[in-house]
Amino acid sequence: MARLERELEKARGTGKEQRARIAEMERSAAPPRTEGTRLVWSNLREWLDAWDEFHRRRISGARIVAARRHVEALLEGIVEAAGVAELDELEGVLASANVTPPWGQREGHHTTRLRDAIDRGRVRLRGRGRSGVDPERLLEVAVAALRARPPKGVEVAYIDGFVGRNRGALLGTVRGAFAQPGR
Repeated sequence: MARLERELEKARGTGKEQRARIAEMERSAAPPRTEGTRLVWSNLREWLDAWDEFHRRRISGARIVAARRHVEALLEGIVEAAGVAELDELEGVLASANVTPPWGQREGHHTTRLRDAIDRGRVRLRGRGRSGVDPERLLEVAVAALRARPPKGVEVAYIDGFVGRNRGALLGTVRGAFAQPGR
């Protein structure tokens, strides 16, 4: 009788272990989510839509904490697989969300890894234009020249804000200017 009870306990323990393994597999297969919220996403567009959801909520300490967790939960692979428009929008979010630490304190910070992923995503997307001109690089050069010698009465901060808000449209203009007809 004691032997049967030990075997029964062993079988129950095995069942618990299997259920725990199944639950872990289900968690790992589930799309990423923001801790403490119901927001779930599977790509950068959905993550950005969830970010917009935060900004439709009433301002509170809980909203600020949830937004910080949302940024921390973003995976590098999702960022790297995104398109240009989403990368531009994420860059704007990181700039406006006041989540980037000051210079000298960026090493190991979660936004540093996201900015690196943005750069890797842009590198992946480069060269897709048919003209051979890299619109990203051309825009960077133009912005650097504008920042070096801004027009009279225009501050560098205004230029940075304008480029941050309109990066997608500016890139579209550059791409359109160098599109090769007939290809």
